[in-house]
Amino acid sequence: MTASPGGPSMAADDNAARRRAAAQIRDRRPGWVVIWAAPAGRYRAWPLFRAPRGTSLTAQTPEEMTAQMDQVEQAAGRAGGRSRDTGA
Repeated sequence: MTASPGGPSMAADDNAARRRAAAQIRDRRPGWVVIWAAPAGRYRAWPLFRAPRGTSLTAQTPEEMTAQMDQVEQAAGRAGGRSRDTGA
């Protein structure tokens, strides 16, 4: 793992914020396992519903992750996550 320009404390704060973002995605998308993989510097997600074997997502941002999750849900014939998020 490379050092953050702001030092170890700044890297720890950044990782904590990214873990919170992963938890927020999990809260809004209960059909998924979502984590922040700090050593890789990426979000990772796996569906808990019937999807093609080996479906595993990787993204640098929460927005990129949720867009990928929408695509997998649509391909699996599930309602898109955004309509569930808004209560529509």
